[in-house]
Parts: sequence; structure tokens; C-alpha cells
Amino acid sequence: MAVSKRSTYICGPLDELPHDQQEPTRKFYEALGAVCSRMCGTEAFVPHMHYYLEDGEIPVLQEVNVAKHERICHDTSLLIVVASACSWIGREIVTAMDNEVPIILLYDANLPQKPRAASLLRDSPMVHDVITFYTMEEAILQLEMALRCFSPDAPLQLSAGHSDAIIEVTQQAGLSH
Repeated sequence: MAVSKRSTYICGPLDELPHDQQEPTRKFYEALGAVCSRMCGTEAFVPHMHYYLEDGEIPVLQEVNVAKHERICHDTSLLIVVASACSWIGREIVTAMDNEVPIILLYDANLPQKPRAASLLRDSPMVHDVITFYTMEEAILQLEMALRCFSPDAPLQLSAGHSDAIIEVTQQAGLSH
């Protein structure tokens, strides 16, 4: 089976989070992307790495939304949704569901109430796995296991991964305790 040229797409709340949670969340998304890249053989797409500008310049929201939509419709084989804010529902979820892109939902069990994204996805046939996690490290390890078992109708060819490599990724991203 050939490796898909499409990539995984990592999405979740960022701007909606309190300022002190944004940098650890960025690193978490990057660590998830690194795991997906390593296991799936194509570079994962992590939006903030492409659309957030270092010099403080604010990207044009409409242009970003169009680019994200196009990316999901044409270049994405799997959407990883991190539901870590109660009120967040990303446009990416609706776009993925409309375009039959498989979804893996990572749900932060520490939230005081169930995220709206989790409720939206509850009965969707596009959701291939739901991962409930208490720590970022746990989410990364569970995602690795889910990717090993992932086989949508248009499957990716997944390579074997090692938990040691994931622990190294989390340490490099500053996520380990």
C-alpha cells in the first residue's frame, strides 16, 4: 500500500485560551504534529506554525480561513481535533465532516464540562477514535496507539513507532514533567 501524499492536520483552540496557556498549547500541538509526521510519513500540518506571524503582524482572518478550508479539502487525510476548551468549535471540524475526512478526537478530561466540539462529533461516522486524556503526555502516547490502528476507507500507510521517540518529542517540546 502506498503512503498517502496527504497529511494529518492538527486543530484545536489557541486564541480562545487564557494567555498563559497559549505557549504550552502551541508546543503540545507541535508535539502531536511530530508524532503524526513520524508515524504517517508525511509532514503534519499545524496551523499556528504557518499562520501566526512572529513579528506580531496579524494575518487576514478571511484569507486564513480560506487557506485552512482548501488545505482540509485537498491535502488532508486525517484531522486530529484537540477539544481542550469548552466553548471552542473549529471550522476545521465542519469542513472535515463535509469532505469525509476522518477525525480523531482528543478530549481533555480535566475540563469542567464536555467541550462543544465533542458534542458535535459524538455521532459522526467520520470520528474514528476518541481519546480522553488527563495530561499532554498521555494524549501523545494514546495518539500513537490510535495511529497504529487507524485504517479509514482511504488508509494511510503507517509505520511502526516507538514510545521512546514520543517521550523524546514531549521532552523536546517542554511537555514532560
